[in-house]
Amino acid sequence: MNMLERKLAARNARKAFLKRRAELRRVNELAKPTVQGVLPGEPQGLMPKALLKEPLKVGIPHWAGLPEDPNFPVGDELTLQWRLQNSDDNDTSYTDLLKTEIKGAHPDPIPLEIPVEFFENVHGAFYFRYKVFGNGVQQRSEATPIVLDILPPYGNAYPADLVLPAGPITDANSDAVVATIPSYQDQADGDKIGVFWVKGDVPEDISGLTPIGGYQDIPTNRQFTIPQSTIVDAGDGDYYACYILVDKAGNDSRIGKSVKMPVALGPWPVAPFPALTVRHADDGSDNIIDRDDAFLGVYVDIKTEVLNWKIGDAITVTWGSEKLVPPYPINQFPVNVPVPWAVLKAAYDFTTSGSQATTVKYDYYRGSILLGSADVTIQVDLSKVGPENPDEPNPVNPALGVVTVNSYTGEIDKIVDADANQPATIKLSPYVGIATDQLIEFFWGGKSIGTHTVTTEAPGDPDIELTVNWADIDAAGNGDIDAWFTVSHKDFINEEKSKPKPVKVTGVPIVLEAPQFPKIDPNYNWLNCPSLELTDDNTYGVRVHIPASRYLNAGRKIKLKWTSYIDDNTVDPIPGGPLESGELTVTEEQEKEGFDWWVRPYETYFLPIYNADGNPYGSGKLEYTLLIDGVEQPGEATVKIGMYSPGGPCTIPPNP
Repeated sequence: MNMLERKLAARNARKAFLKRRAELRRVNELAKPTVQGVLPGEPQGLMPKALLKEPLKVGIPHWAGLPEDPNFPVGDELTLQWRLQNSDDNDTSYTDLLKTEIKGAHPDPIPLEIPVEFFENVHGAFYFRYKVFGNGVQQRSEATPIVLDILPPYGNAYPADLVLPAGPITDANSDAVVATIPSYQDQADGDKIGVFWVKGDVPEDISGLTPIGGYQDIPTNRQFTIPQSTIVDAGDGDYYACYILVDKAGNDSRIGKSVKMPVALGPWPVAPFPALTVRHADDGSDNIIDRDDAFLGVYVDIKTEVLNWKIGDAITVTWGSEKLVPPYPINQFPVNVPVPWAVLKAAYDFTTSGSQATTVKYDYYRGSILLGSADVTIQVDLSKVGPENPDEPNPVNPALGVVTVNSYTGEIDKIVDADANQPATIKLSPYVGIATDQLIEFFWGGKSIGTHTVTTEAPGDPDIELTVNWADIDAAGNGDIDAWFTVSHKDFINEEKSKPKPVKVTGVPIVLEAPQFPKIDPNYNWLNCPSLELTDDNTYGVRVHIPASRYLNAGRKIKLKWTSYIDDNTVDPIPGGPLESGELTVTEEQEKEGFDWWVRPYETYFLPIYNADGNPYGSGKLEYTLLIDGVEQPGEATVKIGMYSPGGPCTIPPNP
């Protein structure tokens, strides 16, 4: 074929193509539109619910006269429309969804979107079409069905309850729990069910939970078995079999449930259940619960192990008419359940003061199944006098106020050097709630120093006063000494205590205890040969004892010094100088028992006294200091020494 023939053949082929395309366009002119996402096998055009949150994507097939040339004078006007399937098939039944001009090159089919606002929250079956207006002529397409399903099974109502067999579930029937699924009016092919085994209250949303076996077709016999493994793994408690129905469009129903089903697995405990005791009211106590006990903490104790108990079991304690919540889980024995003050107070009848018989009971549960109980009756007395205590049951009541201390020289809450050997005065303003026959007891440094019985005193009256004797001030010593008072009544077991008032005491002269010599001869009142003891370094010496006192406190620094004298009046010291300890620290044991120190060895500090001045006896002095508030305070004692025997100086080791 020559070139001319080839060109002619090519031109004829193009003409044939254009002719066929025009014919095809005439055949497919205004063909049905398509809607993306229609579920497969759904001739009615069911759309998944998930796609109804975004604009619907549609496709419009090219029509024969589509003006593809972008330079064409005018384009065609395209209008998207739909109508309800049960409406009349006429133009007035259709609603316009979108109108746009089309010209120029477009994919086939032309992609367009139906905005969300046209179908948001719309439920129904529609016919969808389009119209084309071009060159003065309007044509309509065939209609495509589309179904928008946004109503779940049961609509907005809760599904009917699943039907479970009679409970409770135990080891005997945990392998035979079958739920019956109720039928419902709008059930359709493709509906699925998800069943859940939920402990406690039915949640509003269980979308985060995985259904047993996943979502599955509704069984033909409407029977769903709860696997034994699911029940055993979930454990004891109250359960619901819950379910959700999901239709083919993906709409899920509200949550349906069953009746509450108690579960209690494993061997059950059997009676008799062990007794309980109430701490502070048991045999080792005073058999009554008062406010001090409440402040320390009241417990219901079960000391004996319950037969067949298991972790997860629980007890509920009832105190009088008040039940403790939540139940107390059992993890081990003995079981100790704290009883809050609010429960103690709520169960006590304050309209009748005094001791009240109160029944305390525990109920033993596995899940919600009551398996046994035990109880005891005790006495409770929470009555009191004085003002309401905002910090109850703490016996310290800030509403009582605090005392004021006036020293002999007029200092307020201070005892200074000028007050030495003189009394002070403790003052108390009558408090709200003061009443006749109340007993006010005053304390200084932890020691009771006197009482006052209320007669007619009332708030606003002059202060109640009590003398603080110097002996009491001296006994408590220096430092921040707490002064306070208590309020009680002969008819009430409980007393209230004021907040302590720290009184700065610096006026008590510090007099250290005199050192002692534990082995001094009681007949001669001096140190002699029997006074010697074998020390821990295998030498013999004399033990010096600093008695326990309010000043010999753990952590304080102590220094000791011993000097031996050849005469009996501590005038002429022996050659060689004194024995000194250096700085030592008082231990906690020494604070309690006293401080011991050795003067040793005998050969250095006692033997040189013998006949040094022509006679066999002499003397010694023990001096020591304690560092108190940065000042070294002194103490000392002297003792006569007669370290000899009829035959001469003491024999070492001593004769038996």
